[in-house]
Amino acid sequence: MQSFENRERLAETKRDVSSLQKTNKGLQSKMKKLEDQVEEAIKARTEAEENAEAAEAIRKVAESQRREAEEKMTQAEKELQEALATKEAEMKDAEEKAYSQGMTDVTEAYEKQVKEDEVTTLKFSWIDLLVVCSGKLLLRCRSPVE
Repeated sequence: MQSFENRERLAETKRDVSSLQKTNKGLQSKMKKLEDQVEEAIKARTEAEENAEAAEAIRKVAESQRREAEEKMTQAEKELQEALATKEAEMKDAEEKAYSQGMTDVTEAYEKQVKEDEVTTLKFSWIDLLVVCSGKLLLRCRSPVE
């Protein structure tokens, strides 16, 4: 009887061991799946952190380039304003010179015309005087009264 009980116990123990082995295999399989999931999660997290770092680096570079572009634009605007101011001053100066030169030319032409008119007037005055004088002389010479 004892051997029958021992065999029964042994069979039951074998069944328990078999059941435990199946349970153990299932748990090991679940553990393996969880370990794989953890590993994938760690990879995804690492990749996300790297992407975030890369995005941050790109943002910093873009921000730096934006600041440089703004500085260049500000400098270009200053240079443009200076160039405009210089050109305006040059144009004003050129206009004043042209006006002065024009006034000088007009004044010289006027003075020349006045001198020519004076010379012409003097010529006519001498001619008139000669004509008048010669006429008086002729009149005196022809006058019966004299």
